[in-house]
Amino acid sequence: MEETLSVEIQTLKSALGRTDGLRIELDKERARRTRLEEGELRQQREALATARREAAAAADDRNRLETRVTDLRSRAANLQQELDNSMAVQTDFVKLSQSLQMELEKIRQSEKEVSGVSVADERANRHQSNS
Repeated sequence: MEETLSVEIQTLKSALGRTDGLRIELDKERARRTRLEEGELRQQREALATARREAAAAADDRNRLETRVTDLRSRAANLQQELDNSMAVQTDFVKLSQSLQMELEKIRQSEKEVSGVSVADERANRHQSNS
């Protein structure tokens, strides 16, 4: 019986040694997994921080571009208004020019008529004087 107990003790010590070895390996594996998880978590946090920075930069770019679009639209509207005003002034100028040309032509015609009447009167006066 003593021998049986001795063998059993040896068997239990051997099993305990294997269990201790397994426990050590399990602890190492847990530590390795923890390191991996911490590394992955750190990478995810860094990726998240990078994504947030990029999103903030994109939002800034968008705001800047929206402001630029608003400014350009305003400028285009102002330029269109200036063009419309310039075209209206040009149209008015053309009408005024045409009106002045017509008036000038009327004045010339009336001067020719007056001149023609004067020439005719002068001839008539000369004809009466000669007679």
